[in-house]
Amino acid sequence: MNKKKSTILILIATMLLSTLSLTGCGNSFDEEAANQLEKDVYGLYEDFKTMYGDSDSEYEISSQLYEWANDHDFVARKIGGGNLIITKPASVNDPAFPYTIMQCAISKDTPKESSQKAAIALATMMNLRENGKVAVLFTIAGDSGFAGARRLAA
Repeated sequence: MNKKKSTILILIATMLLSTLSLTGCGNSFDEEAANQLEKDVYGLYEDFKTMYGDSDSEYEISSQLYEWANDHDFVARKIGGGNLIITKPASVNDPAFPYTIMQCAISKDTPKESSQKAAIALATMMNLRENGKVAVLFTIAGDSGFAGARRLAA
């Protein structure tokens, strides 16, 4: 990954974690937390780029993400059409902490970008210190856009 793209990737992750922190999902954002987030984003990206690049279909990627989530103590649920939701339960029982949902596309057409976004979203979730319920919704991106999202029940 070139330096410009790496910088953008870390900037996005930092902005996302900062936003969650300001909305009550997390307490202080310090240098140690930023360094851990950066390390986790890079580590997950390395794992996911292989997963996305070597898989035969978006459905296979979804299944592998499901297994990854279960191996890393997240709650994963298949929700039809190849879609998947990975959640992190609230760390505090306080209604002031919002339920936050992020969305990522699973696409074989753009494996690099898709694996980057997955790494950012899941690393952010991993690094929350205090949070309301947080989820990442993975939807299958088809030839006509987010075909998987259209298959979700209301």
